[in-house]
Amino acid sequence: MKRFLAICFTILLLTPVVNSSNMVRKIGNLNQINCQIKSDEFNEKEWTLMFYCGGDTKGVDDIGNKTIELIQNLFMKLPIISDLKINVVVQMDGARALIGCYKATSRFINKFELIEEYGEINLGNYTLLRDFITRCKMEFPANRYFLYCFGHGCGWRGVFPDYKTNETGNNYDILTMEEVHNALNESGGVDIIAFSNC
Repeated sequence: MKRFLAICFTILLLTPVVNSSNMVRKIGNLNQINCQIKSDEFNEKEWTLMFYCGGDTKGVDDIGNKTIELIQNLFMKLPIISDLKINVVVQMDGARALIGCYKATSRFINKFELIEEYGEINLGNYTLLRDFITRCKMEFPANRYFLYCFGHGCGWRGVFPDYKTNETGNNYDILTMEEVHNALNESGGVDIIAFSNC
């Protein structure tokens, strides 16, 4: 448990660390690190780490690049992660929306499977967070679950402002704290939740 909490703390510390010169290269390397992962490799896991990442902006969007950098730093700097039985699942909505799964049993961040690629989605809609948590629990079961919400935010008003889908008819939709509560309640919740938003 102490080792897992140390990993969670390291995630929070690494979040703002971004090398802008490597961003384009990192996102471009996604296809190079894709691989097939057998479903049985995700059995009997202690933790499932769920990264829910939103980066819609009115201008250039690079949240996907930052998320990749964050996870790469985590795996590269914490070789003990190879001794832990964990799943790492990432859902991103940015300039290039995707949902993917990082294999957490390797010391090197070179095992990545693209589960699904989709068009523009609205992370301001709480049902997406609910469905993401539910999907992680069904497809990547574990004894405990950690949800990490990373991206843009507006303080107590909410997180993940979505400027592109315009589902609400306003300038943007946002995931409010009440909606986060609803998503957790309807999906059965998680053991730990953390936010890193600005």
